[in-house]
Amino acid sequence: IVEASKDLRDCDVIALAQFSIAATAPLVAEATGRPVVTTPDSAVDKLMTLLGKKA
Repeated sequence: IVEASKDLRDCDVIALAQFSIAATAPLVAEATGRPVVTTPDSAVDKLMTLLGKKA
């Protein structure tokens, strides 16, 4: 995942949409210099918002 991410061009943000690769987010961000969002983090953020809580 990290090696493949190094080839990404013309993007501002990288989305890792599979739970199984979410753990690579910090390494992908470091390798590309771009922000990385993941479905687990996004799901938790959304759930916390719906519940009216702050993470």
